[in-house]
Amino acid sequence: GSAYLTPWNWDANGNKLESDKEKMYYFNTEAGATTWTLPSDWANGKVYLYKLTDQGKTEEKEVAVKDGKITLDLTANQPYVLYRSKQTNPEMSWSEGMHIYDQGFNSESLDHWKISGDTSKAEIVKSQGANQMLRIQGNKEKVSLTQKLTGLKPNTKYAVYVGVDNRSNAKASITVNTGEKEVTNYTNKSLALNYVKAYAHNTRRSNATVDNTSYFQNMYAFFTTGSDVSNVTLTLSREADDEATYFDEIRTFENDSAMY
Repeated sequence: GSAYLTPWNWDANGNKLESDKEKMYYFNTEAGATTWTLPSDWANGKVYLYKLTDQGKTEEKEVAVKDGKITLDLTANQPYVLYRSKQTNPEMSWSEGMHIYDQGFNSESLDHWKISGDTSKAEIVKSQGANQMLRIQGNKEKVSLTQKLTGLKPNTKYAVYVGVDNRSNAKASITVNTGEKEVTNYTNKSLALNYVKAYAHNTRRSNATVDNTSYFQNMYAFFTTGSDVSNVTLTLSREADDEATYFDEIRTFENDSAMY
């Protein structure tokens, strides 16, 4: 058949799970209802169904158990999981030790960024290769996203870069404000295709940004912290344009290059 419902009763180390953590994975390559007979210890009135996504378990739904059976009518090619009791996702702290929260936009949330300008035009989207990235597109005024850099050392030289694929003719910028000095770098329309296989966004069909292409290149800014590192900020911005600019993979690290 096109569907399966598979019990999973062990943790990553092969140890048996507590009964409230035992689960069943469901997947169907076709749309339409399927009916399943549950093990006797699952036939307790109802079970809890969750859609499995990059962000964990979502869209909780109670499924009635009737005569020891359940009927599932769900989206094709979408994984789900069933539990006996309600579940929650573990709390995530993205990109610990990387000086910025969620350096790769994998949380699919911009809540940790202060956004100004045409704010609705900044959003997280997935590339052709299913890689989360920040997109700014269709903004009528400049859009800026700012976040504090944390865990920096005083009076220390740093480099920071962000990958950028600018499909627009508008200026896309990276800016660091140390509280004492502001450093900015920018690019206009991206021209160089990315053929680097080790780069997350390259021209392979499975890694491309859009349209089987990637113009992602790293855009750097170099800065030196002062004695107070409590309010050093990073800003990504894009001036007004109808076309898209994509940002991803922010990296901040100590660097002794004499380039500033």
